[in-house]
Amino acid sequence: MTLSKGEQRKCFDYALCPGGDFSSSRNSNENLYENPLSARQSEVLLWVGEGLTSKAIGEKMGISYRTVESYMVEIQNKMNVSNRQQAVTRAV
Repeated sequence: MTLSKGEQRKCFDYALCPGGDFSSSRNSNENLYENPLSARQSEVLLWVGEGLTSKAIGEKMGISYRTVESYMVEIQNKMNVSNRQQAVTRAV
C-alpha cells in the first residue's frame, strides 16, 4: 500500500513540508529541513508507528526486511535519533 501525499502529511507533516512553520521542533529536527524524508521513508515510519516489524512492513510494501531496516537507518540519521521508538515519537 502506497500512501498519498495527504495521508503522509497527516502523520509526518514536518518531515514532508520543510518550508512550513514548525518553530517548536525546528532545532531538534533541523536536518529534516535540509533533507526531508522521502515518500517511502515516510511510509516505513508510518508502519513502524503502527507497531509493525520490519518483516511485516517489507511484506506490505513489497520490499525486503533489510531494505526496511536500511530505510530506518536513514530515517534515524535524518531525525537525529537512535532508535525506532524515538523516530516515531518525534514524528507525532
